[in-house]
Amino acid sequence: MTPATLSASLLWLTACVVSAEIFRNAGFESPLGPENWSCSGCTGLRDGDDKVEGTYNGSEVHLMMFSTNMTAQDGWRRMYGDITVPDTYGGSVSRVWMHVAGAPAAVRFLVDGASLEELSMRESWRAEADARIEQIRKRDVILRNSDLSTVTQPALQVAQTKSHFAFGSAVKATALETSGHYRDFFFNNFEWAVIENGLKWQQTDPYPFVVSVPIRGHCIFWAKPEHVPKWLGWVDWIWDGFVRHMCRQRVDDVVGRYAGRLAHWDVNNEMLHASYFMDRAGGPQIRYDMFRWAREKDPNVKLFLNDYNVISSSQATQAYADQISEFLGNGAPVGGVGVQGHFKSLPDPVLIKSRLDLLASSGLPIWVTELDFSEPDEFEKADGYEDAMRAAFSHPAVEGLLIWGFWDQAHWRPDAALVNGENFQLNEAGHRWQRLVFHDWRTNLSLTDGIVTPEGKEFIFRGFHGNYEVKVKNHGQVVATKTFYLRPEEGSLVVDIDITDES
Repeated sequence: MTPATLSASLLWLTACVVSAEIFRNAGFESPLGPENWSCSGCTGLRDGDDKVEGTYNGSEVHLMMFSTNMTAQDGWRRMYGDITVPDTYGGSVSRVWMHVAGAPAAVRFLVDGASLEELSMRESWRAEADARIEQIRKRDVILRNSDLSTVTQPALQVAQTKSHFAFGSAVKATALETSGHYRDFFFNNFEWAVIENGLKWQQTDPYPFVVSVPIRGHCIFWAKPEHVPKWLGWVDWIWDGFVRHMCRQRVDDVVGRYAGRLAHWDVNNEMLHASYFMDRAGGPQIRYDMFRWAREKDPNVKLFLNDYNVISSSQATQAYADQISEFLGNGAPVGGVGVQGHFKSLPDPVLIKSRLDLLASSGLPIWVTELDFSEPDEFEKADGYEDAMRAAFSHPAVEGLLIWGFWDQAHWRPDAALVNGENFQLNEAGHRWQRLVFHDWRTNLSLTDGIVTPEGKEFIFRGFHGNYEVKVKNHGQVVATKTFYLRPEEGSLVVDIDITDES
C-alpha cells in the first residue's frame, strides 16, 4: 500500500483523518488506482499546478483542488474540486487527509458536510461522448419530392457547407492582413475568429473587420493590473470617480465603434484572478455596470465572462460558478460563459465533462474560448486536442470552441500549434482537427434509395446541425440545387426538393 496525503478542504478540517461518516465509499471499496475522483466540499493549499514525481512507498502527496476568495459575509459556501490519483504510486492509496490553508489563525471555519465520489472510468467515456453527440448535435431530415412527374429518377448529393457549432481560432490581425498563407489556412479551416490582442485596451487598433466569419471581441477590460493602460494608474488620483468615468468612456468607444460587427464581447477578462477595477472604483458594482454599459452600446452582442483554471483544472471551477450566480443575481446581462482551456498536461475528458457539468448549472451557454495544449510530441498533442474537443462537442451546454492560435510562428505556445514553419505544414494535431471538424462531425452523403409515401418520394437521413447544399439529379443530370439550414430543434426538418421555375 502506498500512503498518500491529498491536501484539500472545504472549510477547516485541521489534523483530522476524514471519517467514514463524511465520505461516500469511505472505505474505498473499489481500487483507488489512476482513476478520477471528485470532491464536493474541498479547497486547496496553493494556486498552481501540482506535480507528482518519484513517489515511493510511504510517501505523502499534496494535490490542490480548489481556491477562491472568501469573506465572512459570504456565509456558507459550497466548494468543489477534483483530482486524479497519480499512477506513479504502483499501489493503492491507504489514507486521505483534508486541510485548509490561507486564513488567519483567528478565523474559525465550520464544516457542514463533505463527500468524495469516483467519476466514471476512462474506458467508457468515448462511447458515452459519441452517444451524446449523436443525440444533441444531429437531427433527422426528410428531403421530399412530392411531384413525382418532375423528378422521375432522383439521386441526391448532400453536402454540409458550415457547422452550426462554432469551430474557430484566435488570429493575429496583422498576420491576417499581411500573410496570404496565414489567411488561406485560417479561412480553409475555421468558421469563427477572435482577435488575439488587437481589441484590448492597451492596443486597440481600428481594424476594418472585412472578414466573412463571425468574430468574438476580446476584451473590453482585463482585471489584471499589468494589462491595464499605464496612464490610468498614473492619473487615477485626479478625482474619486475618474476610473469609473474612463471605464464608461472605454465602453462607449470600443463597443460603440464595433456595434453590430461583433458576435461576442469578453467584458472584463479573468476576474477570478484579479480585481483592478473593483479595487479602484469603490467595489464590485463597477463590474456589473461594465456589462450594462456594453449592452446599451450594442443591444445585440452577447456578453461573456471569461476565465482560466475552470476546465483545465478544478482550481477555480466552483468559484467561477459562484461568480456567474453573483453577476446574474446583480442584474448583469451576462449572455455566456467563456472557459479558456490552456492545458499543460494531457486533457482528461472525464474531468472536463465534470467541470462543464458544474458550470452548466447556471443555464447559460458555454464557449471554450482559448483552447490549447502544449506538447512537443505531435501524436500525444493530437490525442490531447481530440479528447478535449470531443468532451466539449459532446456537452449540451457548449455552443462553440476556439483554439488560441494555430501557427507555431505566431503562437504564444509554439508546441501547441496545428501547423509548423513558413510552408504551414500540418502536424498530426492539425490533421486531427481537420478530420474531426470536416469529416467525423460533418455530414456529406449520396442518396439514391428513397421511399414512396402518400406525400411523395422521401429521402431520409440524420445530419449534423448546420448549412447544407443539396444537388438534385434526375437521370444523372443536376436539375436543381437546394440549400437549407438544419437548426438544433425538435422533430424532423422537411425540405421540398420539387423542381420549380425558381430552382
